[in-house]
Amino acid sequence: MAAEENSANALVMKLLQEECEKWRATKKAVAVTAKQNLLAADAGADITAEIVTAMNGRVLDFQLLPAVQVKKRECGDKPKEETK
Repeated sequence: MAAEENSANALVMKLLQEECEKWRATKKAVAVTAKQNLLAADAGADITAEIVTAMNGRVLDFQLLPAVQVKKRECGDKPKEETK
C-alpha cells in the first residue's frame, strides 16, 4: 500500500508545483514558499486560498500511476513488489 500512496502523493505534489509556478509567473513573483517556513509575513501574502482553488480545478488521473502487484510469497522467499 505504501507504493500506491507514494505514487499518488508524488502526482499531487507535481500538480501543486505546477500551480505554484503558474501563480508565480502570472504575479511576477520571485518565489513561492510555505507559510510555516516564514519568520514573519503580511497576512495578504498568504496565497493558500488561490492555490487551493486552482488545485480544485485540476483533474488527477490516478490511472496514469504505475500498477503495483503484490505476489504471494513462498516459504523463505523475501517479499517484493513489482511495478508496471
